[in-house]
Amino acid sequence: MEDTIHLEKMGRELKCPICLSLLNSAVSLTCNHVFCNSCIVKSMKSASSCPVCKVPFRRREVRPAPHMDNLVSIYKNMEVASGINIFVTQNVPSTKVADGEKQDEGGAKCDEKDTDDTRGSHSLQKKGL
Repeated sequence: MEDTIHLEKMGRELKCPICLSLLNSAVSLTCNHVFCNSCIVKSMKSASSCPVCKVPFRRREVRPAPHMDNLVSIYKNMEVASGINIFVTQNVPSTKVADGEKQDEGGAKCDEKDTDDTRGSHSLQKKGL
């Protein structure tokens, strides 16, 4: 149980503050905030300041953060090894199922009522293995 708590904490740190999914092609700004590359590119169309702290930045100051992509990969492997999917990610399309539940391609279901309002994540039920 304690391992699940640590895994969930790690997952929260690896989430993009814009899309609230695990980082995908992570980039960092000079203020050290990290986002998905596609999220920050979309954000730059409306503003050139950090979506978190509002510090202005230029396109050339957006730097790849491959170390964050590596951590996301390690995190996903830890999720698989534990048999628990903690967060719904961008990479797992979900479909609506009856009673307000979503189901990912792997068959895990999440109850939309079980949402952490501070981070927008969905906790998932343990997969039957």
